[in-house]
Amino acid sequence: MTNYYKKGNRLLWFLFFLLWSVFSFSQHATFKKGVKQGSVKVKFSGQLTQTLRKMSVSKGDKLLTGIQAFDKVSAKVGAKKMQRLFPENPNPRLEAKLRKHKLDLWYVVDIDINQNPQEVVLQYKGIADIQIAETEKEKVLSDYSFEKINLENSSKVTSASYFNDPSLGDQWHYNNTGQTGYTDGSDINLFKAWDVVKGNPNIIVSIHDEGVDIEHPDLKDNIWTNQAELNGIPGVDDDGNGYKDDIHGWNFDTNSGNIDPQSHGTHVAGTIAAVNNNGIGVCGVAGGSGNNDGSKVMSLQCLGGGGFERSYIFAADNGAVISQNSWGYTSPGNFDESVKDAINYFVAEAGDYPNSPMKGGIVIFAAGNSNSDSDWYPGHYENTLSVSSIGPNWIKASYSNYGTWVDIAAPGGETSLGAKNGVLSTLPKSQYGFYQGTSMACPHVSGIAALALANRKSQLTPELLRSKLLTGVVDIDIHNPEYVGKLGSGLIDTFLAIQNNEGLAPIAIKDVTLTGIAQEFANLTWTVPTDADDTKPVDYRIYYSTSPITSNNLSAASFDIIKSSALPGTMLSHTVRL
Repeated sequence: MTNYYKKGNRLLWFLFFLLWSVFSFSQHATFKKGVKQGSVKVKFSGQLTQTLRKMSVSKGDKLLTGIQAFDKVSAKVGAKKMQRLFPENPNPRLEAKLRKHKLDLWYVVDIDINQNPQEVVLQYKGIADIQIAETEKEKVLSDYSFEKINLENSSKVTSASYFNDPSLGDQWHYNNTGQTGYTDGSDINLFKAWDVVKGNPNIIVSIHDEGVDIEHPDLKDNIWTNQAELNGIPGVDDDGNGYKDDIHGWNFDTNSGNIDPQSHGTHVAGTIAAVNNNGIGVCGVAGGSGNNDGSKVMSLQCLGGGGFERSYIFAADNGAVISQNSWGYTSPGNFDESVKDAINYFVAEAGDYPNSPMKGGIVIFAAGNSNSDSDWYPGHYENTLSVSSIGPNWIKASYSNYGTWVDIAAPGGETSLGAKNGVLSTLPKSQYGFYQGTSMACPHVSGIAALALANRKSQLTPELLRSKLLTGVVDIDIHNPEYVGKLGSGLIDTFLAIQNNEGLAPIAIKDVTLTGIAQEFANLTWTVPTDADDTKPVDYRIYYSTSPITSNNLSAASFDIIKSSALPGTMLSHTVRL
């Protein structure tokens, strides 16, 4: 790895990223076929709540809890140690939240390394007092290759550039003018949105990933900082949140506040919040205007075998309201119930502080890079928002997962069309590079979510923010006829997604035209009307009946619902089949 980085700031890396092949960074734990060896997880029944709080666990060659059936199985599997998966928090308010969500019932049991974890889980599942028993599934990123070029070969600032960041012109995924040789407009329409809002330092996005280079000159001003710890005493939990010296986040791999500068996490962070208008490098979606007004990113390093579950608790308890995730499992169908519980905690408890932008949190996931419509978790989980990827030509990226469970699409790059058709962002050691993957599409949506919150007129809920994102889209089905309904609601459009619904109805449609009729069908056309507070309608309801429809019998009429992301002035058509 040491030869990846050279002295100076004049190098630009091309990295071709394929997210979900079975490759794991050097994790401390041992995994076999995607399952951690030497431990399992159990969630006790709620009926044992008081017993667990008073329980005294023996230390030595044998695990003894006083719960007889549990101790009997533990003896068979060579269990010697057990501890809470979600450690007790010294802050009574935060510990009460863990108990509210029953996270205090989760324990990690260390077993004999020679035991088969799947078989051990089956034995624990046979205990009436065990609600859930499961193995620890491996979480992974994948291998990548790279090519370097001089930064001088990158686009220069021109009069058409929005900010003075020299490589903004190469970020086609923000504003596609055809600069890489492909169709204009296949982007997130960011410049138009920047006319309205550019970021807000009160919006915090947690990045559950590799470590972020917190000293990168194009990132450091937009890195979340825990002021109590920054100005506190080293080695002391100055803010009483259960973590010592968590100044910019937490390294769950080493259980410390020292964040390692790693490539994937740094690239993701730059897409969300690289500092804008600072005369260097690139721009971030919610990176501000260069006046200390960018949204903040919190680094939660956990892809080296660290505690994924605990990262969501840390994020929610420390101010994040958007959770960015570009990781996954080694096989479709794999998931951890404990991770679902942690995600649910974030969704429910994030933003629980005065004047927060949102009461609750949203968890955004990359859909995965296996070019598959299988059930890839955690993006498949209904409490997350999953993101597929398109290239600079409006077409589904060759690697992107798809399916009816995918929620939305964003640019993730397609380097098979040329290296510069990847997504350009930050890399460690003051470097920059092009990656491709749904890993790169996902932070576009996280950044847009931050802008939508920054532009709000009142406190939002996760449901309202989700609706903004899923309806703030343009149609890509026309470009992807083989994947209709399988890439999400459309390609996210930043300007549309940041709009605030003020309860104003669209202008009435007055040009509905019957273009053809027969006994079995009727063809209709109409023009998409303007919508003052939402820019455009997102669905239409057409009522029909064999007898005249009045306000009195409307509820008895049949109807079709037509969802559309077409812009005002577009002609739509629909066939009603009787």
